[in-house]
Amino acid sequence: MTILCITGQPTDTLTPIAEHLYSAGLEKPRSLQREHPIDLPQWHKRVLANLTTQAQTRPGATPTPSRLWEQLAVDLILANIDSPAWGWADPSSAQLLDFWSQLEDSLHFVLICQSPLELIAHTIGNGATLQTDDTAKLLSQWHEQHQNLLRFHARHPHNSRLILSSDAHQNPQQLSATLRQHWGTPLDSQSVSAHRAEPFPPLLLHLAAQILSPHTSHIELQDELHASITRLTPEAP
Repeated sequence: MTILCITGQPTDTLTPIAEHLYSAGLEKPRSLQREHPIDLPQWHKRVLANLTTQAQTRPGATPTPSRLWEQLAVDLILANIDSPAWGWADPSSAQLLDFWSQLEDSLHFVLICQSPLELIAHTIGNGATLQTDDTAKLLSQWHEQHQNLLRFHARHPHNSRLILSSDAHQNPQQLSATLRQHWGTPLDSQSVSAHRAEPFPPLLLHLAAQILSPHTSHIELQDELHASITRLTPEAP
């Protein structure tokens, strides 16, 4: 059994990536059929709420899911034990990477990254207006988020892959083929639509670059990510 955890970005970025993998043969996760059914999104939501409460009531302690929530996570995995390959996409999983990696050896992590330039292009493309302070806050959040992904990947290089969101969206067949090559995940890349997502318009990228240019705090981490990312297609010289 191979399990894929797809995380690292908001839902609107992860969902199309997951759908491509589902069309390649990855099975969607089954929920626990009990008196009160629970699925993975509900599990993440309730666990993170519980961890927030722990952090507020026990300052200084490291919040961890209780044995009850750990057992429910095990039960959710067992509910899918007959699936040769299944997985889920949830941005909340990025906050629980260590928990999941320690819980099950067959879990593999598809860590979706985004460059600062693409982050700003996506933000202004959705109609937001970024002042200098807004951009600095956005880049600070990007730094914390991607530093966590990079550190996790450094600890688990064989069970995780850092992949650019734009690369995954524009090369869906190559994504399935790459995961099959690295982990033996039974995915049929030929079943995936060859349709490529539209890249960011050049003008939008130009505007994003102008907004980004006064800021430098992201550059070192961006270079580290660049060295660790799994490319789905050969990089242009």
